[in-house]
Amino acid sequence: MTELLVILAGLAFLFVGLPLALAHAALRWRQAGAADPVDAETLAELRAFAERLEERLATVERLVDATPLAEAHVDPARLTSSTLPPPSAVPRVPRREVDP
Repeated sequence: MTELLVILAGLAFLFVGLPLALAHAALRWRQAGAADPVDAETLAELRAFAERLEERLATVERLVDATPLAEAHVDPARLTSSTLPPPSAVPRVPRREVDP
């Protein structure tokens, strides 16, 4: 008897519950519509910020590739967290505003 109930519940979910859940999701998606201007502006700002970050990363990679560790007078074996100064000893640099 319990096996029959499990089978019926599974079939009910498959043929009733699942289509209802999909229809609900589709209707919510349609109601959301297109992005409003604020969302589009935010996405544009994020894209521009990501492009600037990529340019900066490329610059850093170019600088690192141009200066090998031997020329920089850095011993890679000494680069461990125990040899780094504590965070309190590192001078604070004020943040600057990012241009939009």
